[in-house]
Amino acid sequence: MAREILRDDGVETQQVFEVVGALADGRALPALHVPRDRFAAMNWPLEWGMQAVVSAGQGSRDKLREAVQLLSQSAGRERVFTHIGWRKLDGRWVYLHAGGAIGADGLSVAPDVDMLRRYRLPAEPGNIVEAVRTSLGLIDLAAHEVTLPLWAAAFRAPTACLYFPDFTIFLHGQTGSFKSTLAALFLCHFGEFTHRSLPESWLSTENSLEKTASLCRDALMIVDDYAPEQHHRDAAALDKRVHRFLRQLGNRQNRNRLRSDLTGRPAYLPNCFAVATGEQLPLGVGSAAARMLPIEVLKKTVDTSVLTAAQGKSELLPFAMRGYIEWLLPQMDKLSVTLPRHFTELRSKALVNGHARLPEIVANLQIGMEMGLQYAVEAGAATQSEAGGLLAESWRVLLALAEKHGKLLQQERPVMKFAKTLEAIFTQRLGHLVDRQTGLCPENGDRYGWDMSEPCGKKLGWADEQGIYLQPAAAWAGVNEFHRYGDRIAVRERTMREMLAREGVTMTRDGRLTEQARCEGKRREVLHIAHEKLEALLSTESAYTAYTDKKEAENSSGTGVSAVGTFDKGLPTSAYKVPTEFEF
Repeated sequence: MAREILRDDGVETQQVFEVVGALADGRALPALHVPRDRFAAMNWPLEWGMQAVVSAGQGSRDKLREAVQLLSQSAGRERVFTHIGWRKLDGRWVYLHAGGAIGADGLSVAPDVDMLRRYRLPAEPGNIVEAVRTSLGLIDLAAHEVTLPLWAAAFRAPTACLYFPDFTIFLHGQTGSFKSTLAALFLCHFGEFTHRSLPESWLSTENSLEKTASLCRDALMIVDDYAPEQHHRDAAALDKRVHRFLRQLGNRQNRNRLRSDLTGRPAYLPNCFAVATGEQLPLGVGSAAARMLPIEVLKKTVDTSVLTAAQGKSELLPFAMRGYIEWLLPQMDKLSVTLPRHFTELRSKALVNGHARLPEIVANLQIGMEMGLQYAVEAGAATQSEAGGLLAESWRVLLALAEKHGKLLQQERPVMKFAKTLEAIFTQRLGHLVDRQTGLCPENGDRYGWDMSEPCGKKLGWADEQGIYLQPAAAWAGVNEFHRYGDRIAVRERTMREMLAREGVTMTRDGRLTEQARCEGKRREVLHIAHEKLEALLSTESAYTAYTDKKEAENSSGTGVSAVGTFDKGLPTSAYKVPTEFEF
């Protein structure tokens, strides 16, 4: 036995024996790495091939095991880290990467996951000023609503262990819009990557995504190329994988599992800052939308000449990140206290309607901008004035993106989707209502533009001058049938009734979720929705966007679209002050 190796992945330590040997004729055999659990069985010599023969006879294997152990008393012991990111060893902070460690010498790092071996920072600092200016130049690759969040994410990722960024940036756009190329270029802060060598893809298994997200500590992790499958079952399986991953990141949870002896397996919690790409947002986005920040990438907003130039200088980006890690190193203990406090302050200032998570997303990314730009100022790569202008623009861009996303979340509310689906069913003549008194086609059937001059599809309820009266089971079945192969409403029927009542959409009495009403001469249990309530839901905007700059907003036709905010690509310097120290 040459070495006893302790493989440390940050969750558990696996003991592995490195065994060397030779054949009877003296030919050396390659080293084997045998896990401790397999060593005593002595079936591992078969990995050397048929020429490595263990003598026959009862007890020969046990004697061989004894001999190996007795002859290995002087074997050395070595700890090998199989993850990247921060660790506190003997009271000292150390940042691990595939090339070694920053903050300590002599540490061995050998990631188990192949793609993590690309997370390699330079051994020497290099020209920090040039490297950081190259990094700042990435902001002009495309529309700032795309590049500013990505740049902020790159410099927020190394502090994930201090306060976890519990959301995922989701770049989406048509094929050929440079989503993966942009993501890879920002990932080059941590090593050598291209759009063909990103760490993970949505074709990976759930276990693979979970393990990589845990081992890729305090760094960006790109999950590439969400492209829905043609067959609805394959598409459903893909979306299930996407939603599970987004929820694991958003809640910082893992799937608890047991060993065969019913003892618990170690928990691989996510430790990375995740960025996903896809041709569109995942189906059923409502169940995961609050845990991500979707950013649309338009090909026309990408400056291909700047992109090509940046790719030619991408080897400088790891030097910028190495310098940033060294800059963080003496501040880690202090930041563990001040960063969460500053996050709370920024969150309270980020007033965004739509969901409680949106101010947190803004705060997390703005912290990345502040820390990255303070480092750039102290490194001499940017002036206070330049950094202040970028920080002000970043705050404005992030709020606009969050506001846009808030409207998406409103559209994805189950109550809203329920009402919009009913509208689609009646408009497309897939179902109908009848007059509450006569059971005939209602006289005001065209109130919402629904043609109910004759029965079509299944009867879902009744209507009169006060409102509509839905048969609960029939309406729910009709809505689910409409979404049979698409984006289902991700709640149960009873939950939907509770939501309708809670938001005051349905008329309820005495705590009941339905109301009794006389329809066609019989008392029936119905969901009674007043016309003014339904009109309010159906009049809500169903399309919206955020523009890259004022010129794009002015050139837009505006048909069916409302701008949630416009901003110039290059804002003038503002009074946004860059902190001189992290005394948040």
